[in-house]
Amino acid sequence: MEHYLDMFPPPTDFNKDSGSDSSERVSPKRAPVDGSIDLHGLTQDAAKTAVLQFIDDAQANGFSKVLIIHGKGLHENSEAALKKMVGDVLERHPSVGATGIPDAKHGGSGARWAIIRPNRKG
Repeated sequence: MEHYLDMFPPPTDFNKDSGSDSSERVSPKRAPVDGSIDLHGLTQDAAKTAVLQFIDDAQANGFSKVLIIHGKGLHENSEAALKKMVGDVLERHPSVGATGIPDAKHGGSGARWAIIRPNRKG
């Protein structure tokens, strides 16, 4: 491999892409969280309303990534009702891009992060 690179070095602008610094790019999972909401203690209906409003507010405030803490849901017949509802809302919401489960120190399976798409209106 070293001989190949000696014979055919990469172009000097190999890491450049149309004027932006590629070192500034961060994967969605590693991006900082701009805001969070904790749904502990809410009913499923109240939590859904809160999540929908939170996403709208996050987009209006220009947030890029949010964290929704739903808990692990081990209290109701071992079914994670809020976890499932949050996943469904995030999957269907037009303002939400990528989603994922954060590291354990940020909630692990009891939370979900979401990338909020920029507001295209106005």
